[in-house]
Amino acid sequence: IAKQTKLRVYSQHVDCFKPGRYTGFTIPEAVKKDRAVGSFLNHSEHKLKFNILKKTMKRCKEIKLKTIVFASSLSEAVKIEKLKPDYLVYEPPELVGGKISVSKAKPELIRKIAKKLKMKFLVGAGIHNKEDVNMAMKLGASGFAVSSAICEASEPGKKLRELIR
Repeated sequence: IAKQTKLRVYSQHVDCFKPGRYTGFTIPEAVKKDRAVGSFLNHSEHKLKFNILKKTMKRCKEIKLKTIVFASSLSEAVKIEKLKPDYLVYEPPELVGGKISVSKAKPELIRKIAKKLKMKFLVGAGIHNKEDVNMAMKLGASGFAVSSAICEASEPGKKLRELIR
């Protein structure tokens, strides 16, 4: 995709290893070579132990690969912030892929995160319409992460434009 478009592409995950004998793992250099600009880390569907997350983020920084790191709670977000990810996304696992947005289900937690963190953050899970986006921003998020609403839309491009308008 990165070779065929002008999009800034992120991989779904990378592992902390350096080039060598790591069959079945995705090293940061591999996605960088394929022109990805960054990688998602610690998504609720692929949680990492904190020490592994820290090692993986360090490897990404070494080769200038950006990181989008997911947190499933306020306490996890605070820990992750100390690692200085390029982007931090608060996304409650129980809402991932669902029909109820994080801004409707957990508005008080978004407010708490906004007060507690020093860095800007995104929110994700259940974002399906402009109302969900506006509410998240009003509560203190500086952006949003979205997947199923776009991937499952009959016209993905139109749906994305609707959300970011």
